[in-house]
Order: sequence, then C-alpha cells, then structure tokens
Amino acid sequence: DGYAECSDCHNPHSLEIRTERCDTCHGNVKGQADLKNIRYIGSMTDYYGDGNMSEGIYYEIEGFKATLYSAILAYAANVVGVPIGYDSHSYPYFFTDANANGVIDPSEANYGNRYTSFTPRLLRACYNFQVVQKDPGGFAHGGKYLIELLYDSTEDLNSMIGGAVSMAGMHRGDEGHFDGSTEAWRHWDEDGEVPGRCARCP
Repeated sequence: DGYAECSDCHNPHSLEIRTERCDTCHGNVKGQADLKNIRYIGSMTDYYGDGNMSEGIYYEIEGFKATLYSAILAYAANVVGVPIGYDSHSYPYFFTDANANGVIDPSEANYGNRYTSFTPRLLRACYNFQVVQKDPGGFAHGGKYLIELLYDSTEDLNSMIGGAVSMAGMHRGDEGHFDGSTEAWRHWDEDGEVPGRCARCP
C-alpha cells in the first residue's frame, strides 16, 4: 500500500531510486547494488535453468540475454549467411561482423556497416534483444515479460538452426497460480469478474 506512482519509488527530478523505501518489502536492500538481488516471492521458478533460484531476477535476465545473443549470431551466420554483431554504444547497434570474429571491432561500428541482411525472424529477435538491453530497470518493472521476450525469441531462432543453442531447463512462465499468462488467470476476462467459488484463496 502506498506504492502506486513512479514518484513513490523514484525521485521525481533525478529518477534516482529511493532505496530507503524498498525495505518495506525487501529487507535485503540497503543500497542501489542490492536492487539486482531482489526476487519476488511469486518468482520461484528457475527461469534460466542454471539451478539458482535465489539470485535476483536481474541475473535470470542476463543469462537469457547471453543465450539469445548466441542464437542471433548462429542464425545470422548459418541461415542468413552474413555474420552479425552488436555494439550497445554505437547506433544502429547491429553491424555486419565483416571478419566474423564474434565481436564488433571499432572499425566495424559505423553506420555504413550497419546490418542490412535482416530476415523478419532475425529482426524480431534483435528488436526484442534491444528492448531488454536498453531497459536497465526492466528487471524491476516487468522482469517476467522480458524473460518471455527473450525465451520466445531464442526458441524461434533455434527452430531454424537445429536447436544449436541449448535451452535445457529454461522456463518461460511460473508455476501454478503465479503464472498470470495462463488460462486459469485469463478465463474470465470477458466476464469482467471471477466467480466467488474460484476465489477462495486467502
């Protein structure tokens, strides 16, 4: 209660997070660095599949980003036939990896070398990767949605590269009643309310 507006958590002028207010719900937050270690009680799924369910959602997303990027590289090289690379500090971010060394060298990070061989599938994946990359607070504002974007994009590219990128143990959603995207949650959308017989949880 009392946390419904952006300014309830952020300084309205600097946008800096008011970490002194976080420990209302998150007792382990003492400063900015601790925010990345938050894991909501309704996120008890090992999304990335690394066996760690105590790490913050931030780290789950970082794992997915690395996996999607691997899939992007593999798809561009093996399906499109034109290697791609990413540089987060140079517009338009995706470039042709001319020497196919897996990184964008300073000489390659220029607008004239922008990647122009996108297929619709690759463009969607790169767009989703960029959305997550450029939202530094996404793990707090919509971490589960970002996980879905990364998972879906990786799965889509993987379907064309023979599963070259391992997704073993990865999960897109939550278990049981915490999975807000499933039929159990969406069944009564058209009705506008959930019948009392189906809302018995305290």
